[in-house]
Amino acid sequence: MVAGCGKKILKYILFALNIVIFLLALAGVIGCAVFIAKPGIWKDAAKTIEKLEDLDSLVSPSTIRMGLYVLLAASVLILVISFLGCCGAWKECKWLLVLYATALLIILAVEVAAFVVAIVAKEKVENQAKEVLTDAKEKNKSAYEDLENLLECCGVNDGDPCINSTITPEPKIGCYNKILDIFKENYPLVLAISIITVIVEISLVCFACCLCTGLGEEVA
Repeated sequence: MVAGCGKKILKYILFALNIVIFLLALAGVIGCAVFIAKPGIWKDAAKTIEKLEDLDSLVSPSTIRMGLYVLLAASVLILVISFLGCCGAWKECKWLLVLYATALLIILAVEVAAFVVAIVAKEKVENQAKEVLTDAKEKNKSAYEDLENLLECCGVNDGDPCINSTITPEPKIGCYNKILDIFKENYPLVLAISIITVIVEISLVCFACCLCTGLGEEVA
């Protein structure tokens, strides 16, 4: 058993945090499964957001489905890891806690690697984003026109003509830069969420390690 009141408190904190994460991940799994099973639901949900249904044709169903599969896989992964954390803390099992902490460290390493890659390959990512917008504009003009109306932008780059010649926003801001501006406006929120996520992950690893060191012999 864990020696000392401090270790007991640590055990219950680790268990409680993982229960919350487990429930959130479970909700994500159920939500993604429902959307995958019934593709029409996301369109109905989108109608609650002004004009969003106008962009249905801009994103292909296969892209949406792929995104749902990615979210489902991420939710399942978090579900499994949080389950390990719950069991390891409650049962005071060393090997479960070690496995849990290792999984979190791997996720942290992947997140750091993704951040570094995003910085190093920034120009390549920007070019690919512009290529996606250009391709969408050429293949589906009506949907891209809806995007221009929604974001009040024209074409892809600054100065490009609008698909609908009657729309002449001044200055003519390209949709790429408009989307970039929206991202920049929400960047503090995204950064805050990212920092909080990393802090929580590091804290969970520390809690698991501290609890593990306070245990006696490994409980099978």
